[in-house]
Amino acid sequence: MNRVYHSGEIEIQQRVGEESIANANGRVVTDAVISGAINFIEKQPMAIVSSANLQGQIWTSLLIGDFGFTRVPNANTLTIDKSKIYSASNDVFYQNIKEHPEIGSLFLELSSRRRFRINGVTSTNGSRIDVKIHEAYPNCPKYIQRRVLSMPKHFNEVSPSQNRGKELGLPEKNWIEDADTLFVGSQSNEGRMDASHRGGNPGFIEIIDDHTLKIPDYQGNSMYNTLGNFVQNPNAGILLIDF
Repeated sequence: MNRVYHSGEIEIQQRVGEESIANANGRVVTDAVISGAINFIEKQPMAIVSSANLQGQIWTSLLIGDFGFTRVPNANTLTIDKSKIYSASNDVFYQNIKEHPEIGSLFLELSSRRRFRINGVTSTNGSRIDVKIHEAYPNCPKYIQRRVLSMPKHFNEVSPSQNRGKELGLPEKNWIEDADTLFVGSQSNEGRMDASHRGGNPGFIEIIDDHTLKIPDYQGNSMYNTLGNFVQNPNAGILLIDF
């Protein structure tokens, strides 16, 4: 079963004594979307995606679009239709996949707390982004905050304002301290991307200083995909959403 995991993931599993649990849970990881998950993926208006640029910086992005902006034309392929996406068209995600085609993706239904992860390699054809699936598997609903999102009759494209800096200001600190959900992107030495969810009560993210966050890793499926990636590559991309 170790072929499911790379050396970083195995190292963390061994450190915490959960390698046998990880091997059992790893049986759900395949290169194909199970039939029962196809409808779930295709009806989501939201997807979380992780990507990397040529400098090795990791970014985690939010894609919002009409129902059906993601499709599963066959069990080994995920398709993203850019023409049906209304989140920012200049998101760094689109440039990153030109430079580094690997992505991680997470489909999350907040009302039911269901989630499904797909990692793979992208190719772009016009407005369509095809993902050749390398890893696909469901996750348990632990630590997902249940929400019912209000959906508009029609989505409108947005052009968000951007603030850049190298340390946290007071608005960012207040936002982080109130957050009960974050998403994190990570990458293995082989370049494989992953997008994962972290959740807890508000305040679960601790601000150490203007440059440092402390985030707990609660008991989960024992796979340690994110921490395993960090063993090999410490770069991360963190996304917080103001719901």
